[in-house]
Formats: sequence, structure tokens, C-alpha cells
Amino acid sequence: MTNDLKEMGKYVTFVPTNKEFPLLLSDAPHFGTTDKQYLKYDVKTKNSYSGTEYYQYTADTPEKLKLFTNAYTLYYQAIYQGIKFGALVDPNSPIITLTCNSEPTIPDFKRVDKFGWEKDVDISEVAIIPVKDPIDLTRYLP
Repeated sequence: MTNDLKEMGKYVTFVPTNKEFPLLLSDAPHFGTTDKQYLKYDVKTKNSYSGTEYYQYTADTPEKLKLFTNAYTLYYQAIYQGIKFGALVDPNSPIITLTCNSEPTIPDFKRVDKFGWEKDVDISEVAIIPVKDPIDLTRYLP
């Protein structure tokens, strides 16, 4: 099932193509693609996995970093029975896992650890709120 939600994680837009990619932050901000058009943008590495060529654009200088915009971490919250919770979302599942750090007043939440509570509900029972926290990519320059 697809519910038009994106995977939780980090994202960035590449300015020359205005395309959004999953953002990786190890070593320096970078993204990967299989599209050869990105070779003209100083691709750092080129690898082949199972016959598919994979290109990586790494913003390892302030000049290259100028080609990145709108970097953010995406996560979700959900309103369930009038209360806002954290939400673990799988874009391919109709089930949302509600999360909270203190014992909720709504029944059927299960304690998952010393500080956490969870409950699985159908996506139709909640209002999903996407939250985008901006990322300052200059912190990740080598």
C-alpha cells in the first residue's frame, strides 16, 4: 500500500537540477544517483553494483555546498483522538506506530522501554503531520 508519504530521513535539493535526494552526511554532505547527467557536476566517485553504475556528488568545499539547498530531516507526528504523538511511518504500510515518552491516557499503548510507549493504529485513524527540521550543512564540511 502506498500512502503518499516519504521515508523518514534526511533530504537535500540539488540546485542545478532542482531535484531532491536523500542526504548522506558521512565525511561531507553528499547524495547518490544512477543518472549520468550528474557526471557534469564533478562527481567524486563512480561505482558499479550488480551492473548498475552509481554516481556520488560530494559537497566537500564551500563552493560545492552552494549547489545544495533546502536540507532537512523529515519525521512525522500524528494526532490521534485529539492528542499529538510521535509517529513512525512506513510509506508502504497502512499502519502507523504512535510513540510517546510518558504513559498516555489512551488505552492499549505498550511500554517498549523504560521511557517509551507505542501503539499501532491504522493510518485512517490519525492526522499525519510531516515535520521538516532544517539542517545547517556548513557544520558537515571537512
